[in-house]
Amino acid sequence: MNQVCAVALDAIRSVLTGAPFAPPDPSCMIGELGQPGASFVTLEQGERLLGCVGTLSAVRPLAVDVARHAVAAAFDDPRLPPITVADYETMSTKVSVLTPLEPVVADALDDVAARLRPGIDGVVVEHRAQHATFLPSVWARVPDAETFLDAL
Repeated sequence: MNQVCAVALDAIRSVLTGAPFAPPDPSCMIGELGQPGASFVTLEQGERLLGCVGTLSAVRPLAVDVARHAVAAAFDDPRLPPITVADYETMSTKVSVLTPLEPVVADALDDVAARLRPGIDGVVVEHRAQHATFLPSVWARVPDAETFLDAL
Protein backbone atom coordinates (compact mmCIF):
# COMPACT_ATOMS: atom_id res chain seq x y z
CA MET A 1 0.00 0.00 0.00
CA ASN A 2 2.99 2.34 -0.21
CA GLN A 3 1.70 3.42 -3.63
CA VAL A 4 -1.42 5.00 -2.13
CA CYS A 5 0.68 7.00 0.35
CA ALA A 6 2.91 8.15 -2.53
CA VAL A 7 -0.19 9.35 -4.42
CA ALA A 8 -1.35 11.27 -1.33
CA LEU A 9 2.05 12.87 -0.68
CA ASP A 10 2.55 13.80 -4.34
CA ALA A 11 -0.82 15.56 -4.46
CA ILE A 12 -0.13 17.53 -1.27
CA ARG A 13 3.42 18.44 -2.33
CA SER A 14 2.16 19.69 -5.68
CA VAL A 15 -0.35 22.06 -4.06
CA LEU A 16 2.22 23.21 -1.48
CA THR A 17 4.52 24.28 -4.32
CA GLY A 18 1.76 26.45 -5.79
CA ALA A 19 0.53 24.19 -8.55
CA PRO A 20 -3.21 23.85 -9.04
CA PHE A 21 -4.58 20.49 -7.97
CA ALA A 22 -4.51 17.98 -10.81
CA PRO A 23 -5.71 14.47 -9.99
CA PRO A 24 -3.64 11.57 -11.32
CA ASP A 25 -4.65 10.01 -14.62
CA PRO A 26 -6.35 6.72 -13.68
CA SER A 27 -5.51 5.21 -17.08
CA CYS A 28 -1.84 5.33 -16.04
CA MET A 29 -2.52 3.50 -12.77
CA ILE A 30 -2.10 -0.23 -12.40
CA GLY A 31 -4.03 -2.60 -10.17
CA GLU A 32 -6.38 -1.27 -7.54
CA LEU A 33 -5.22 2.34 -8.01
CA GLY A 34 -7.07 2.47 -11.33
CA GLN A 35 -10.19 0.74 -9.99
CA PRO A 36 -13.03 2.40 -8.05
CA GLY A 37 -12.08 2.74 -4.40
CA ALA A 38 -13.06 4.52 -1.20
CA SER A 39 -10.39 6.01 1.02
CA PHE A 40 -9.66 8.18 4.01
CA VAL A 41 -6.42 10.15 4.26
CA THR A 42 -5.20 11.00 7.76
CA LEU A 43 -2.35 13.44 8.37
CA GLU A 44 -0.70 13.55 11.80
CA GLN A 45 2.27 15.14 13.47
CA GLY A 46 3.05 12.91 16.40
CA GLU A 47 -0.27 12.58 18.25
CA ARG A 48 -1.64 15.81 16.72
CA LEU A 49 -4.22 15.48 13.97
CA LEU A 50 -3.47 17.74 11.00
CA GLY A 51 -6.39 16.58 8.86
CA CYS A 52 -8.57 13.62 7.99
CA VAL A 53 -10.92 13.46 5.03
CA GLY A 54 -12.47 10.58 3.14
CA THR A 55 -15.53 8.83 1.86
CA LEU A 56 -17.32 5.59 2.59
CA SER A 57 -18.34 4.79 -1.00
CA ALA A 58 -16.22 3.96 -4.03
CA VAL A 59 -17.26 6.50 -6.67
CA ARG A 60 -14.03 7.12 -8.62
CA PRO A 61 -10.67 5.44 -9.27
CA LEU A 62 -8.76 4.90 -6.02
CA ALA A 63 -5.75 7.04 -7.09
CA VAL A 64 -8.05 10.00 -7.79
CA ASP A 65 -9.97 9.41 -4.54
CA VAL A 66 -6.75 9.33 -2.50
CA ALA A 67 -5.32 12.44 -4.18
CA ARG A 68 -8.53 14.44 -3.65
CA HIS A 69 -8.81 13.40 -0.01
CA ALA A 70 -5.13 14.07 0.66
CA VAL A 71 -5.44 17.64 -0.60
CA ALA A 72 -8.70 18.11 1.30
CA ALA A 73 -7.17 16.73 4.52
CA ALA A 74 -4.16 19.02 4.13
CA PHE A 75 -5.94 22.22 3.23
CA ASP A 76 -9.71 21.94 3.65
CA ASP A 77 -10.50 19.98 6.83
CA PRO A 78 -12.91 22.44 8.45
CA ARG A 79 -11.78 21.43 11.94
CA LEU A 80 -8.14 22.42 11.44
CA PRO A 81 -5.91 25.04 9.81
CA PRO A 82 -4.24 24.19 6.49
CA ILE A 83 -0.88 22.46 6.76
CA THR A 84 2.36 24.30 6.14
CA VAL A 85 5.59 23.25 4.44
CA ALA A 86 7.03 22.63 7.92
CA ASP A 87 4.06 20.36 8.74
CA TYR A 88 4.55 18.46 5.47
CA GLU A 89 8.20 17.79 6.26
CA THR A 90 7.42 16.17 9.63
CA MET A 91 3.92 14.70 9.25
CA SER A 92 2.91 11.09 8.90
CA THR A 93 0.42 10.10 6.25
CA LYS A 94 -2.00 7.21 6.62
CA VAL A 95 -4.32 6.05 3.89
CA SER A 96 -7.16 3.71 4.75
CA VAL A 97 -8.63 1.91 1.75
CA LEU A 98 -12.12 0.81 2.67
CA THR A 99 -13.84 -2.38 1.71
CA PRO A 100 -17.56 -2.19 0.93
CA LEU A 101 -19.66 -1.57 4.03
CA GLU A 102 -21.37 -4.57 5.59
CA PRO A 103 -24.49 -3.80 7.61
CA VAL A 104 -24.81 -5.19 11.12
CA VAL A 105 -28.27 -5.00 12.57
CA ALA A 106 -28.13 -5.04 16.34
CA ASP A 107 -30.41 -4.30 19.25
CA ALA A 108 -27.61 -3.23 21.57
CA LEU A 109 -24.00 -2.07 21.48
CA ASP A 110 -22.95 -5.32 23.17
CA ASP A 111 -24.11 -7.19 20.05
CA VAL A 112 -21.99 -4.95 17.83
CA ALA A 113 -18.98 -5.15 20.17
CA ALA A 114 -19.06 -8.95 20.08
CA ARG A 115 -18.79 -8.91 16.27
CA LEU A 116 -15.95 -6.41 15.96
CA ARG A 117 -12.43 -7.53 15.09
CA PRO A 118 -10.02 -5.20 16.93
CA GLY A 119 -7.42 -3.68 14.63
CA ILE A 120 -9.30 -4.78 11.51
CA ASP A 121 -12.81 -3.37 11.51
CA GLY A 122 -13.87 0.21 11.23
CA VAL A 123 -17.38 1.20 12.21
CA VAL A 124 -20.07 3.46 10.83
CA VAL A 125 -22.96 4.02 13.22
CA GLU A 126 -26.16 5.46 11.81
CA HIS A 127 -29.13 6.68 13.77
CA ARG A 128 -31.82 8.63 11.99
CA ALA A 129 -30.06 11.41 10.02
CA GLN A 130 -26.80 11.22 11.98
CA HIS A 131 -23.77 9.02 11.52
CA ALA A 132 -20.29 8.65 12.96
CA THR A 133 -17.26 6.78 11.66
CA PHE A 134 -14.14 5.27 13.19
CA LEU A 135 -11.44 3.84 10.95
CA PRO A 136 -9.50 0.71 11.94
CA SER A 137 -6.52 2.90 12.93
CA VAL A 138 -8.50 4.13 15.96
CA TRP A 139 -7.97 0.72 17.58
CA ALA A 140 -4.40 1.77 18.41
CA ARG A 141 -5.85 4.29 20.88
CA VAL A 142 -8.49 2.16 22.61
CA PRO A 143 -8.13 -1.03 24.67
CA ASP A 144 -11.25 -2.98 23.61
CA ALA A 145 -14.42 -3.05 21.51
CA GLU A 146 -16.60 -1.56 24.23
CA THR A 147 -14.31 1.46 24.61
CA PHE A 148 -14.10 1.77 20.81
CA LEU A 149 -17.89 1.99 20.54
CA ASP A 150 -18.26 4.23 23.59
CA ALA A 151 -15.79 6.71 22.09
CA LEU A 152 -17.64 6.64 18.78
